[in-house]
Amino acid sequence: MSVFQPFSEAKPSAKDLRQSRELEQCLKDYGLYESDAEATLREEVLGTLGDLMTTWIKNVARLRGYEEGIAETRIYTFGSYRLGVHGPGADIDTLCVGPNMASRDEDFFGDAPHTFQSLLSERREVEELQAVPEAFVPVIKMKFRGISIDLLFAQLSVPAIPENFDIAANSTLRGVDDKTVRSLNGCRVTDTILRKVSNKAAFRTALRAVKLWAERRGVYSNVVGFLGGVNWAILIASVCRAYPNASASTILSRFFKMYSLWKWPTPVLIADITTDPLGRPVWDANNVSDASHLMPIITPAYPAMNSSYNVSEATLEILQEEWKRADQLCDKILAPGGPVDWSLLLEPYPFFTAFKNYIQVEVKADTEEAFRAWEGWCHSRFRQLINYLQAEVKVRPWPKTVHMSATSCLYFCGFKKKQKPIYNAYQKAQAAEVNLNYAVSMFRNKVNEWSSRRDGMDIAVTHVKQTALPPAVFPDGQNPTTEVLLTKSGSGVTKRPAEAEAVADGQSTKRQRSDGSSTPAAVPAAAVGNSSGSLEQQPHSATATSETKPSIVAASGNQSANVQPATTLGAAAPVQATNAMAADAAAAQAAYDAPPAQSAATAAAVTTAAEPVLHVTNLKTNGAQGLEALSQSATTADTLGEEHARVEEGMHAAGDVGEWAALDGRAAGSAAAATARDGIPAGDPRPKKQLLRVR
Repeated sequence: MSVFQPFSEAKPSAKDLRQSRELEQCLKDYGLYESDAEATLREEVLGTLGDLMTTWIKNVARLRGYEEGIAETRIYTFGSYRLGVHGPGADIDTLCVGPNMASRDEDFFGDAPHTFQSLLSERREVEELQAVPEAFVPVIKMKFRGISIDLLFAQLSVPAIPENFDIAANSTLRGVDDKTVRSLNGCRVTDTILRKVSNKAAFRTALRAVKLWAERRGVYSNVVGFLGGVNWAILIASVCRAYPNASASTILSRFFKMYSLWKWPTPVLIADITTDPLGRPVWDANNVSDASHLMPIITPAYPAMNSSYNVSEATLEILQEEWKRADQLCDKILAPGGPVDWSLLLEPYPFFTAFKNYIQVEVKADTEEAFRAWEGWCHSRFRQLINYLQAEVKVRPWPKTVHMSATSCLYFCGFKKKQKPIYNAYQKAQAAEVNLNYAVSMFRNKVNEWSSRRDGMDIAVTHVKQTALPPAVFPDGQNPTTEVLLTKSGSGVTKRPAEAEAVADGQSTKRQRSDGSSTPAAVPAAAVGNSSGSLEQQPHSATATSETKPSIVAASGNQSANVQPATTLGAAAPVQATNAMAADAAAAQAAYDAPPAQSAATAAAVTTAAEPVLHVTNLKTNGAQGLEALSQSATTADTLGEEHARVEEGMHAAGDVGEWAALDGRAAGSAAAATARDGIPAGDPRPKKQLLRVR
């Protein structure tokens, strides 16, 4: 396996150079270049950090009985700052290299007075200090004079750093542990990438553009299973080696063309994979474990590793779709005779309006310090949820964290049913059922296994309809989705923003119709955060909409949650406000007032303290327009008391639209659930499985 030879060594044309200048100007308009003042501040911060390291290593030398004259450290940068593609506010990936007299666990990390971590904690210019010694690559995160720093430590096997020390030499890795190898690897890979690229200016401009494109399209994050900075750098460097003399605009267009056609899992290489007498393992396609990698992007420095190990089937499919879209747009942008408008390529992905159903993960803690540690752990495990969900549904994670407060944040992923061939009624029935219990349970177990977790660190996994997304996820704080409300007016149908009317402790309110009648308002589910990581239903409106489908997510945890069923409006059915609505309202009110055991329209949403249970049935009508049927929900008593809530459920506007049910017939419900639904006597076993239906 070797690196391919250049495809073309043609020089750029005048048109290519002009398009590259327009691309660079576009990036400047997006604010990707830092000011001179910020660049100077970064240099000052790195200088101060180097002085602190010198003070620290001399203190360690005195403590360990070494001569201070041999106590020396080196500071290196890597990542986007070293590559020259960082922007305003970007962090600086930094590495401290020290001799073997300084231990990572005892001298660099820790609360002892002589440690570097303690030295930083005493500095007034240091904020948000967070040490993560148990990480795969141990790191200290902080803000130094407002500049974000990720600081690693490499403990060499020599008593003093030699004057001719070369971090790129393989001999640097002799006698060091795996954590030091991984810490050194960032600098070694970054320097190798720069050496492999001949036209560094074109490389940097194209890489800036790709990183901005990936960020705006929601595919920039190694943590959740997409690609990170080093991945994008290697991919761009590979294109630069294929077209060594090309301009930035050509590199960018060829990048999308090449990887939209790439046959994965063929590995991407910019340097031959070599072995070394040190005997460290390297990536090998003949190795069974390495051969299973979906999207190998191999680091160019020894020991060669797959930098995109986190990519999953779901995220690989998304990346391929995005590359194809970008390739088509580049062809349009660079077409002869047309204006060059790079903003078409950089159009953001409308994530929060692209799906009808979302999984929301809320992470919170009782203090800011605890939250930083807890959120870092939960975020590192978020991709595990994606891996479990992809077996059941088509899922797209959103890599950007939504911060709600200093101690709370949200993660999101959108999902929809997978399209499968259906050949008979049985397969059709099976296709309507999606069980996400296993995915949530496994994710919960992964999160809960953290040894440093303590009381006050909570996580809640919630199913949210698009119309009920929190306002904080939208730039202007407003959900652009509107509901079609059945209102009696001269113009027929009017549109209003989606509503989620909260009713606490079983108290109901009423929404006035235009004809003077009223219907009980929606009773949303309680969004309960608990330490079990349970999956709960988010509040959403019970008003009939053209977008919402019946959906159920089973809850599992130690707190109760009332679950609000969604409703459906037939897409093919005409929506008209007629005088018949008054009669419909009367019928609906009668159904609402009827006892649960007597009402044919009853659907129960039942939650127990030990195992919440959900039952929802979406009824069908024949030719009725604007009919709204109501249901009741009951909750079983827990040790704290008994809660009750009423649930309003809408029906299809017209036509024989079929019946949707989320009832597991293989087991009866809990005592209260059975009583509320159909009078089944108490004592029946609870259902073992709950279903999420998506259409």
